[in-house]
Amino acid sequence: MLEITFNTRTYPIPESWNELTPEQFINLVHLLRGYTRGELSADQVRILFFLDAAGIKPQRVLLKKQADIYSENVFRIARQLNFMFRIEYENKKSISAFPIEIQRLLYRVLPEEIDNDSAEIPAARKFRKQQVIDATFGINLIPVIKLRRKVLSGYKFNLTGNIIQFDLKAGQFIDECTVFDQFNEAADPVYLDMITGILYDQPIEVIGKIPDETKEAVLFNFQANLMFLQENTDYSVLWWNNPANTKKSPSSRLGFSDSLYTIAKAGYGDFQNLKDLPVIDFLNLLVKELRDAVLALKEAKKNNAEIAEITKLTLAHVNFLSQ
Repeated sequence: MLEITFNTRTYPIPESWNELTPEQFINLVHLLRGYTRGELSADQVRILFFLDAAGIKPQRVLLKKQADIYSENVFRIARQLNFMFRIEYENKKSISAFPIEIQRLLYRVLPEEIDNDSAEIPAARKFRKQQVIDATFGINLIPVIKLRRKVLSGYKFNLTGNIIQFDLKAGQFIDECTVFDQFNEAADPVYLDMITGILYDQPIEVIGKIPDETKEAVLFNFQANLMFLQENTDYSVLWWNNPANTKKSPSSRLGFSDSLYTIAKAGYGDFQNLKDLPVIDFLNLLVKELRDAVLALKEAKKNNAEIAEITKLTLAHVNFLSQ
């Protein structure tokens, strides 16, 4: 949490996704939707987020000089809030040759905004680049949704040490991934309602009473959780190394529903019972099936490159599963 002093007052401002309150998160997702649609710049997102998090309302200042000073101070403060964006450089090879501390700095901050004597910064300013939304986190930031006469409890997703707590059932997870992919194909509000209904275990008529901004934040949160599983855990082996699929949807793979049939045929239980498995147990079984397949190919005297070709896994994943 950042402690920012502004106009003689000190404000605690979140500097990571995990520090957001549900209300701050919903508002930030709304701002980021505006950025995606080209309605807001990254600086505008950060400024509006800062004002919201600090509880500051835009002031009407009569003297232009005072207004300019006020705006400049807000602008400088907001530029410290970088957790929601990262910088993607077209010349990745050159960036990777920079010192690690410079790479880390350039990952979050545009080189044009950096006052640094390092020789790499002027070079980085010449590279083609873009700011993209960076949302990969292991927590459900909307644990409950409050309606006028009802409180809807959501799913649990959090990380304690190396232990992931994710309390969806395998069947719910599969249904959610299926609808999530359908929403990515056609952004129909019906799918948005279905996504929220599955995660909060509520019928559509109840979900219809939830504000659209909240439902969009629920979707955004679930996608960030999927990306967390895909990028930051051993379950990453369950997603094929297909850049087109990954860009299209973080849930895309051969099909979790198909995998459910596969492990049922392998003798781990009947289809209906497997749907009721905790999702982490389900994912562990899928990893085990992949590992068994890789080890069987190794026993057949296939080398890791051949195994990667046969299984369509990356070589890094094959090396991991071979251990």
